[in-house]
Amino acid sequence: KPINEKSRNLGGTSKLAYDIVQFSPQFERVVRFVCGNTLVCDKHKEAKDLAYGGRGGNNQRHKVVTADGTLIDRSGTITGGRSQGMERLVQRWNEAHVVKVKKTYEKLSGELKQLPSLNRMLADEQENLKAIEGLQQQIQYGKAEVKALEEKRVSAAAEIKTLEKKRKEQIPTLNASRSTLADLTKEAEGIDGRINAMVDEVFRGFSTKVGVQNIREYEETQLRRQQEAREKRLLLSTDLSKVQSQLEYERKRDTAGPLKKMEHQVAQGSTKLEKLKKKEQELGEKASKERDQVAQLHNDVAKMQEEYDRSDEETRSLKKQFLETSKVIKEHTRKVEAGNNAIEQRKAECEDILQNATIDHIELPTVTSSNVKEEEDGSLRTLELGDKVYSFASLDRQVTRLSSSSEQAMRKFENDLKDEIQSLQLELEKENPNLKAAEQYNKTVEQEKDLVSELEAARDECDGISREFQEIKGRRHECFMKTFDAVASSIDSIYKELTTTAGTGANGPEDGSEKDGSMVGGTAYLSLENPDDPFLGGIKYTAMPPSKRFRDLTDLSGGEKTVAALALLFALNLSCPSRAEFFVLDEIDAALDSTNVGRVAHFLHHKKDQFQTLVISLKDTFYDKADALHGVCRNPNSGFSQAFSLDLNQFAS
Repeated sequence: KPINEKSRNLGGTSKLAYDIVQFSPQFERVVRFVCGNTLVCDKHKEAKDLAYGGRGGNNQRHKVVTADGTLIDRSGTITGGRSQGMERLVQRWNEAHVVKVKKTYEKLSGELKQLPSLNRMLADEQENLKAIEGLQQQIQYGKAEVKALEEKRVSAAAEIKTLEKKRKEQIPTLNASRSTLADLTKEAEGIDGRINAMVDEVFRGFSTKVGVQNIREYEETQLRRQQEAREKRLLLSTDLSKVQSQLEYERKRDTAGPLKKMEHQVAQGSTKLEKLKKKEQELGEKASKERDQVAQLHNDVAKMQEEYDRSDEETRSLKKQFLETSKVIKEHTRKVEAGNNAIEQRKAECEDILQNATIDHIELPTVTSSNVKEEEDGSLRTLELGDKVYSFASLDRQVTRLSSSSEQAMRKFENDLKDEIQSLQLELEKENPNLKAAEQYNKTVEQEKDLVSELEAARDECDGISREFQEIKGRRHECFMKTFDAVASSIDSIYKELTTTAGTGANGPEDGSEKDGSMVGGTAYLSLENPDDPFLGGIKYTAMPPSKRFRDLTDLSGGEKTVAALALLFALNLSCPSRAEFFVLDEIDAALDSTNVGRVAHFLHHKKDQFQTLVISLKDTFYDKADALHGVCRNPNSGFSQAFSLDLNQFAS
């Protein structure tokens, strides 16, 4: 329905709900359908005046909503809002006391929200106990390590004392040896001096003849000169051999052929040069012509630019005229839409009057469309709605004269008619009782019995479905907890076996000794985040490798995560009633070191009676624990891949 424009001018604090609500343009039709001509005002008195036709001059009823949420329908029904009696009861309380109680309530509510649930606290306590056990185990490992280090320190201190004693015993011998060595060195120097004096005495004449002080200086000078002469002679012989080789190569070379080839290339180059000069001249002429053409094109472009500027100016003026015309058209269109809305509103009012007349069994006079005539004053005496034409000829002349009367007279006449109609309705209700009340009551009782029987059947069906649901929920919880308990009870032993060095069991070394943490193995356990209802929470998996402190699973290394995942996989398989007969493990050793690879291989070899395992691996630690090897290699003869198998059971001895 269109918006009633008069509803915007009723005065007071009333406004259309359509004008108050903020919405996107694409939802305009939806908001108009929902809000319609509903009014919004502040006070109840104003809302009652609008709802019961006490404002606006035409006694028209409106659908009104007050600021506190009270809705008054056009029929007079009042819903929502706040109770004034309740407000009076609330005012009996002390406001300061209410504020204090609210603050206390908010504080206690915040503290209650911050507190974890009892189940969560129990789960955290269980995790803390497990962590304490792990820390105690680490403390035992640390004490054993401290004890071993203390023993090593005592033995090292004893060894240091022994070495210090030996060093003190060897010091006098060392000093005597050093003094003896010094004496022998002095004696050797004296002997060398006497030998040099005797040699100088023998070669004195030769040294004087040669011009040196002693024979040793001559030997050093002569040897250095001979060495330099040998180096120069070797360098000269090398250069001579190079020159001779180059000379022999030049003699054997054919220089006539390259000379002719070079002359031929010079002639060809001259011919090409002449051709290039001619081509350069032609290109120069062509370039001058193209420059002239470019100049002509520049002139044409300038003329076209001028024409474009003129066209652009004309386009702008036309665009301005178009915008002004569009503005005028929009204004007229808005006026037309306002007139159409007013017409539609009048039609809606007439339809309401006709509908009320139909409900009250009032027959209005109608005529055919051919008998429609205008009066001399130009006013119509008929109204066409739908496929009917209603005549105003039978109306009282007092009513017809109202069209020329004042608005106050029309309002007074309308109020008098309403009072008369209301008094007639009251008299009619007093004199005309409802004769079908008993029949309607019996019919209502039968409907009530049918509805009660349907309600009981629905309740029985709902109870049956609830019992079935609770039974299925119980079975689900039982099956889940059965599997969870089986996995949780077996995962620790499997993890210990996977993290224990080969030759030891889950409880320690076979000989009963504990040399390090790898002999004992790690610890793993599962815990529920919500033990009361496991399906509302998750499952927390905790694994502590041997000789490591407690850490979250996400903080473990890649190899430690791999071992923990394998332990969970094998625990799930052992807890399942229909266990898997074999596993296919694809490169599970990618993140494992040699120690962990050996542990996993030992575990799989130990469990081969329970299930078979096919392992894809590139590490030879797996090979010696296998019963058979299957591989792929390249055939050097054919160049294609070939598969081969090797049964290791024949080498078991």
